[in-house]
Amino acid sequence: MESPAPTSLAPTLWSEIARLLATQRLALGASHTMNNAFTAILGETGYLRDEHKGDPELLEACSTIHAEVSRCARMTRALLALGRGAGAGESELELVRAVRGLASLLSDTLGRRATLEVEAPDALVPVRGSARLIEPLLVLLVHHALEQVPDAQQIRVSITPPLEGRAALVVTARRDAREGAREPVATVSSGLLATALAAVADELGAALEPGRTPEGEACWRLRLASAA
Repeated sequence: MESPAPTSLAPTLWSEIARLLATQRLALGASHTMNNAFTAILGETGYLRDEHKGDPELLEACSTIHAEVSRCARMTRALLALGRGAGAGESELELVRAVRGLASLLSDTLGRRATLEVEAPDALVPVRGSARLIEPLLVLLVHHALEQVPDAQQIRVSITPPLEGRAALVVTARRDAREGAREPVATVSSGLLATALAAVADELGAALEPGRTPEGEACWRLRLASAA
């Protein structure tokens, strides 16, 4: 079987793509193994709590372990679903549900660097495109925002209802208000993240527009075709 012909990407980008694909394969395998381990740990801590209800110190320790392992288990399940391309055959999805479904995973991956806030309408916002494309795009957008504004204290993901046939998904990097509005400070990057963003947005038929909020905050607006 012939290998696919390479495109015009720079050799350095191809090497990074190969590294990321290898990392993805390893991460999926590790997530599967960890998910099995977390399931076993949760079962054992539940057994210990049931068998030692008269030991308050043990119960407190089991509760702490159970809470932390449950959080990690949710992350591994989300990573497995994302890595396996769930929703690959879909031609449209409900944007608010998709964003809220990823919020916990995104918040955990940001760690202590920044908090995540989601602003979305109560009404449904169906858009054209599959979860296979839109979910990874949102993950990339959030981390691209933090890469471009590394001192951001909050990453806000907001959704606006369709206007003129397009809904908007906006990712905003927010600094501490006391610092005032400043120009984004880009970290050293290979450009692979920006290239991937542009490529996925193009495949979706979406417009990706970097810009500023009225308050001067850096933001990235993705305009998606409405499915309504």
